[in-house]
Amino acid sequence: MDSVISNLFLLIATGLIMLVAFIWLVQAYMKASRMKKECNEHVSAKIMAFEEKKVRGRTRYFPVYEYYYDKKLFTSVSIGRGCKTKDTLGEYETISINPTDPCEIYQSSEYADDSVLWIIFALVIVLISLVPTLYGITLYI
Repeated sequence: MDSVISNLFLLIATGLIMLVAFIWLVQAYMKASRMKKECNEHVSAKIMAFEEKKVRGRTRYFPVYEYYYDKKLFTSVSIGRGCKTKDTLGEYETISINPTDPCEIYQSSEYADDSVLWIIFALVIVLISLVPTLYGITLYI
C-alpha cells in the first residue's frame, strides 16, 4: 500500500509540474504576441556593443542597439536574440519598437513566430501532464 501511495504522489507531482510548465508556456506565448503587436514601428539600429550572458551553460552575446526615433536617441538590449559571436558589432539591423515606449523592442525569430510550434509544444506538455496524473488516479481508485 505504501508503494501505491508513493507512486501516486510521484505521478500526480509530475503531472502538476508539467501543468505549471504549460501555464508558463502560454504566458510566454501571450507576452510574445503582445510585444509583436505593440512593437509595430520599424527602425534601423546600430549594434554598439554586446552584453554577455550565460544561457544553459553557454555564453551568448545580446546586442546593445542604438537607434533614433522621433529625433531622439535610444539604447536597448536585445532580450530574445542572443548571438554566439560578436561578429556583427557596428552593423545595422532593422528592429521593431513600441511607438508608445521606444525602449521596448521586439525581434522576430524563425521559431518564436511559428504559432504551430507553440501549439504543438503546448499540446505535448498537456499530454505529458495528463497521462501520469490520470494513471496515478486510476491506481488509487
